Amino acid sequence: MKGEYALAIKERRKPRTVIDFSIDNHVEICLENASSRIEAKMLSKLLEDSVTCRIKRYSYCICRSSKNYLQWLKTDYYQKLNEKLADRYKEP
Repeated sequence: MKGEYALAIKERRKPRTVIDFSIDNHVEICLENASSRIEAKMLSKLLEDSVTCRIKRYSYCICRSSKNYLQWLKTDYYQKLNEKLADRYKEP
């Protein structure tokens, strides 16, 4: 996360793009290891430790993060992860 954050800042992208990249990475992991939408959603739940770790590392990079913000970020992360998984399984 730290390296991706530094790269985003260097390229003048929003810091939040690091989280978006992380979500895309987790989507790919779920898609590679699941044969159905239900399996992918179950796998996404197993990623809780990884998601928590990535959010924690991201919070160290941005330096100004409250407990409420981190909780919101985690909720938002899972929502976007599940939306992207659902979208991928809709495609023929």
